[in-house]
Amino acid sequence: MHKKWVIFFLIYSVSVFFIFIYILFPSQMIKRKMEQTISRHFTGQVNIREVSFALPVQFRLKGVDLTLSDIPEGEMPASIKIDEMKAGLNFLKILRGRIGIRGEIQVGDGSIKANFDQRLIGKSLRHLSGVIKNIAIQDFPFLGQQLGIHVTGLLNGELDANWSGQDIIQSDGTWSFHIDKGRITPRQFPAFSYDSVQGRGIIKEQNIQITRIEVEGQDLSLVATGQVRLASQIKKFHIDTQVGLKLLPNLRQRLGAFASLLPKPDNSGFINLFVSGPPGGLRFSSKRIRKSNFSGKLIQIVLASL
Repeated sequence: MHKKWVIFFLIYSVSVFFIFIYILFPSQMIKRKMEQTISRHFTGQVNIREVSFALPVQFRLKGVDLTLSDIPEGEMPASIKIDEMKAGLNFLKILRGRIGIRGEIQVGDGSIKANFDQRLIGKSLRHLSGVIKNIAIQDFPFLGQQLGIHVTGLLNGELDANWSGQDIIQSDGTWSFHIDKGRITPRQFPAFSYDSVQGRGIIKEQNIQITRIEVEGQDLSLVATGQVRLASQIKKFHIDTQVGLKLLPNLRQRLGAFASLLPKPDNSGFINLFVSGPPGGLRFSSKRIRKSNFSGKLIQIVLASL
């Protein structure tokens, strides 16, 4: 009985608070505060065209422009343009003794939807689920800049994670994604196209475990397994994967003399590589390339599809 009264009081208090906010919503002040808050988490500039509030309980941000300056040397600042961001409370979760927040980001014709909730009473357990639909990867250029590549394609994916404490990288969960028809342009190497990229795995003990990633296209086939050690910044991630790469005649011809530096394929036609290091300094191991003291630039092609 006591728990029900606590939940009722919380709903009543939150409702009164947000009705008050709706009547006297200080949009300009909140706009400035949100720009400052976002800037603390992204090195660069943040501009928000409009901030609004709607009942029952929903914040909306329109025209969000992020210009990131924390990029590899020699690259131009990356811009991300978000059409709309919105977040609101899920009252059904509150009735069950949890606080729930639903969020959505609109970028072009694509969207990212997420649901977050945690217990109101007792141990602080958190849950996050997300769905990505038809996001054009080229709308997020900073991801490719971390590997020195330009990537296009249409991304769909799902994420489900649980954790306690404040740090989401300590979560346990599952992930999967699918990318349709795209093109990858590494620096200093020929561009190549792919028809599809599919991947799945788990998240456990600050690691993204790669169960399997497959790339298929007219230029190459690729299969990868391994893990990515998470950190507070993408550039501090550590990648440790085993990659099987099959270069099809079209791409092998464009690579020219460089293709002769590659290890000999196995009976199935795949070249086996072991890849490790941070995104900006990846290295691969194979006996033939180690003898030739090759610099490791090939990995910008191999892992571009990941």
